[in-house]
Amino acid sequence: MTQPRANTLLKKMGFMDQDLKRPKHDEIMIWLNNIINSQNLMEWINIPDLFDHRFSDNSKYLIDKYKNFSPGFSYLLPEAEKRLNEGFIHWPEKWRQEEIRSTEEFIIEHKKLIENEMSIKKLFTDEYLISIIPRKPIIKIIEKKWDKPITSGSNYIIGFIDLSITYEDYYIEIDLNENDIYKTFTLFEFELKWRILPKNKEVYFEVKTEIPSLGELIRQINTYRNYVEGKFIVVCPDDRYKELLAEQGIGFVKYPLGTEE
Repeated sequence: MTQPRANTLLKKMGFMDQDLKRPKHDEIMIWLNNIINSQNLMEWINIPDLFDHRFSDNSKYLIDKYKNFSPGFSYLLPEAEKRLNEGFIHWPEKWRQEEIRSTEEFIIEHKKLIENEMSIKKLFTDEYLISIIPRKPIIKIIEKKWDKPITSGSNYIIGFIDLSITYEDYYIEIDLNENDIYKTFTLFEFELKWRILPKNKEVYFEVKTEIPSLGELIRQINTYRNYVEGKFIVVCPDDRYKELLAEQGIGFVKYPLGTEE
């Protein structure tokens, strides 16, 4: 009797997953599907409950731009003060008092603008930006997909992931309309905030009833890594290789139950 023709790249490479035919494989899959929630997923893939302090390129650009931002008000003030101290003594009397009054108003106004400029610069220091970072929302599971096909660019099937989880994670960007910066110098008010934005990510679970060959398992996952981005986690009753898998960047969840085959 002829053997079935290999229909995936992994099968052509000799990876014949016999686990799929075992009742325990289904048992573990059902357990995993039912137990997954936002909290334990965050724990399994080490998602921090706080936002990363390494700012995005866009946020870093704005921070660097306005940390040393100056609209030039300080350059105008010394000349105005010098002219006021001189008292406009060479001006005709009918214009002299008016010029003194308008120059005094100019100096007062620009001192306020300079104070506001310094206040804005303080908002863009790392210490202040970190202090106002909001608490990160709990991730949200969007989709659970069994036997997800992993395909090449030409849609050739590489293999199947036992369980793929799509979840919504979050990142932050500075919530800043740059026009507000310039309005600030006349309105004397400005609030710097962070904007929380969603980003879909995936994590992949490979379910094993046993691990007869650690090398074959790692090779299988590394093959998948060439075609998809995301964290890989092995689920198995046997946790002997948990630390070795961690060294390869592969997570592990121990299946705590079991039934006899």
